[in-house]
Amino acid sequence: MLVYVPPPPSMSVRNPTNQQMRHHIDGIKGVAPMEELQFAEGTLLVIEVKTTLGKTKTPGFLKTQAVGGSENLRRIQGLITRQHQGWTIDNLRKADPEVASKLQAVENGLLDEKLSFLHAQVFFNPNGQPNTLVGNPTGIQINNW
Repeated sequence: MLVYVPPPPSMSVRNPTNQQMRHHIDGIKGVAPMEELQFAEGTLLVIEVKTTLGKTKTPGFLKTQAVGGSENLRRIQGLITRQHQGWTIDNLRKADPEVASKLQAVENGLLDEKLSFLHAQVFFNPNGQPNTLVGNPTGIQINNW
């Protein structure tokens, strides 16, 4: 997911100190320290999103995700450049007709050094509603990535 930062450009996010803490509802495996991130106006947030239904833990990162947002972005850009593993412009356009402008926004963010990487966890209760015990009560935890 890509999000442009409007002013005022700051956000509080969790900064988990271990992988158990990162993937669980805050407080179950320890309370993650909070970090106030400051962004320049126009920063592009690159957000990896995971969800879970009725659980207290989202799935762990795939090995490609575990290296962090910046490395994962470079990996995906390489797949697109090489048109490898189905990452062709035609396939991407079928999924999202606006893909060209989004790819350009990512390139601009890299050139301007205005990219930030976050990991959002969405917790749903067993009935498919946001888990109100998480994220004051949005059901969403946001971590640095």
